[in-house]
Amino acid sequence: MIGHWFHRRSNRSLATGHRSTDGPITGPPASGDTPTIHSGPAGFRQLVTGPTTGPPASGDTSEIHLWSGRLASNDTLVIHRCSGRPPKTDHRSTGGLVTVRLIYILASVTFLLILSSFCCFIIIPSLCSESSNTKCIESEKNSLLDFKSSLKDPHNLLSSWEGSDCCNWKGVTCNNETNHVVSLNLGYWHLFNDLSTAWRIGGEISPSLIGLNDLNHLDLSFNDFGGIAVPEFIGSMKKLSYLNLSNAGFSGRIPHQLGNLSNLRYLDLNSFYYFYDLYVDSVAWLSRLSSLQYLDMNSVNFENVGDWFVSISLIPSLSVLKLSHCKLKEFPLSFSFRNFTSLTYLDLSNNEFHSPLPNWIFNLSSLQYLNLQFNQFQGSMPDEFARMTSLEVIQFGNNELVGFIP
Repeated sequence: MIGHWFHRRSNRSLATGHRSTDGPITGPPASGDTPTIHSGPAGFRQLVTGPTTGPPASGDTSEIHLWSGRLASNDTLVIHRCSGRPPKTDHRSTGGLVTVRLIYILASVTFLLILSSFCCFIIIPSLCSESSNTKCIESEKNSLLDFKSSLKDPHNLLSSWEGSDCCNWKGVTCNNETNHVVSLNLGYWHLFNDLSTAWRIGGEISPSLIGLNDLNHLDLSFNDFGGIAVPEFIGSMKKLSYLNLSNAGFSGRIPHQLGNLSNLRYLDLNSFYYFYDLYVDSVAWLSRLSSLQYLDMNSVNFENVGDWFVSISLIPSLSVLKLSHCKLKEFPLSFSFRNFTSLTYLDLSNNEFHSPLPNWIFNLSSLQYLNLQFNQFQGSMPDEFARMTSLEVIQFGNNELVGFIP
């Protein structure tokens, strides 16, 4: 009788016509074959289905024999467990074989469902979101299309911005529960892993972005907006917690309206590629960013700002402060550092300080990275330096310091 043989892997070499996993099985396994128990996907790959010319050989006691044809009267189907060999179960009737076969299939399906859930939620959760039925909100899709229409994209980098579901567009992330757009990541480096200037996005930034009411992440870094000003309307996007406009070709005064972003935790205005094209005339607005933890304003011109340090010191939770190449000149020698207790990273390199090293800076017990190189600090290292037990990296080169580090 023609039947289907669900075959288990043997530790013997494959015999021609019996154990090919690519074609039909022309006969049963040889008698005395030593089986190998399989569990998991590797075991499933041993499943072969095809026509066969007869049932398993008489007396063959393989660990898993699932035969949909008729067994000889003296054949026995035996299922062994890893932990021991249970009594033989005689399935000489077709009904018994069907039951065992159904159990095997159900177990296989259950395992695959568990495996897919594990992959989805533990290993690669992005697969779940990509396969979901999330549909973006129509008004937010229109806001994104208006924003795109104001950009210069000669190389069609945003070619995926078509179709009804903007949640599937490149650089756009939606909340899976509310369907609101929560992240817009168009940083050139993040999108294309390339710093070539020839392919960058440019043009204008449309205020239609205000229509993304739940947006909390905005990254336009490493593009080339051709010297336009940082848009003031960004200060109205109150839910932003992450804002990265670094090295994107902005110029002019940084708008004070950014101080309205009370939920902002990360602010990157680094202008290293466009030295001093961005400047500040006051930094009092920074003191209103009560949630800010990361601030990078490297290469922003602070030349006409005298109270920069006082304003920044009022940010209570600041952990990272980067103010390299900012034309800073004044540095307070005495200061209450009560609001810098969370500071772990401080970079004030490549400025124009002319003073001894202030003693208070060595009382920052949480500081792990300190870069003061390429300034004109004078004198010797204070004894307080020995208190900085958390410090891992320190850079003092190219100053006018003498003596040894305590």
